[in-house]
Amino acid sequence: MSQKVDSCYFSHDANAKDDFKIMLLIEEMGLEGYGIFWVLIETLREQQGYKYPIRLLSVIARKYNTTLAKVEAVVARYQLFVIEDDCFFYSKSLIRRMQPLERAREQRVIAGKISAAKKQIKIENQISQLKIDLSASDSIQRPLNECLTVVQQSKVKKSKVKKRK
Repeated sequence: MSQKVDSCYFSHDANAKDDFKIMLLIEEMGLEGYGIFWVLIETLREQQGYKYPIRLLSVIARKYNTTLAKVEAVVARYQLFVIEDDCFFYSKSLIRRMQPLERAREQRVIAGKISAAKKQIKIENQISQLKIDLSASDSIQRPLNECLTVVQQSKVKKSKVKKRK
């Protein structure tokens, strides 16, 4: 499930710690809870569709040396995440922040396809022109026995110096 979308950049508020939900999280769970929150956000960022299965929270807990109860509390208790059908969770804020990046990526893909199509048309036009040029030059045929290049024979004098033994 951990398919990389692309490089893992995403924008976030530099003062996220001052959000009232995060302040409550830090008050009740300390900075460990805040760290768990960011691990979850970064994990969501790496996922296709920015969603993660709830049944795999134990993997995150084990990987980052915390408890499943703490990870589940961060997901469920502070209204920082949306739980979908008791199967997945996601962050509305992350999805909202990723939309401009997604749109820019889509625009680059479209621009790339347009550029590739124009390049293909240009190549096809060049090939057509070459075919026309070649067919025109084929109509001017030379006799097979006609020499196309002038070869000059050089006269090199042989050395008459005897080699000593």
